Amino acid sequence: MFMARPLLTSRPLLTRPFSSQPASNACWLVVAKDAKDHNALARRLEVREKHLARAAAAKKEGKVLVGGALLDENADRMIGSMMVLTVPTKKAVEEFIAEDVYVKNRVWETWEITPFRPAAFPK
Repeated sequence: MFMARPLLTSRPLLTRPFSSQPASNACWLVVAKDAKDHNALARRLEVREKHLARAAAAKKEGKVLVGGALLDENADRMIGSMMVLTVPTKKAVEEFIAEDVYVKNRVWETWEITPFRPAAFPK
C-alpha cells in the first residue's frame, strides 16, 4: 500500500498562488508576540499608525500578502501580530522585521519565522 510522506525541505518552496506574486519570492509566516509589561499595549498604540502605514506600503509592493493583530482569548486585547510575507529569503524577512516600529519601540518581544505555502484552492 502506498503511503504519502510529507515533503521535508530546509527552505520554503517557491510558489505563485496569485498572479501578482513574483515567482522568485517565497512565502513566510511571521508570528510576533508583544511584550508582557504594563506599558506594552500603550507602546503599541503609540506607534500603530506608523506600523500600519509601513505594512500598507509593503502590501502595495507585494511584500505583504496579509497581516493582522493577534488577540487574547476574550478577543478584546491585542497581544501580538501575524503576517505572511513574500520575499526571497529568511534574511529578507529578518531585515523587514528589524526595521518595524514595533521592534524599535519594544512592542514585539519575540517572533517566529516559518516557511509558508498558501493553499491552492480549486476554483
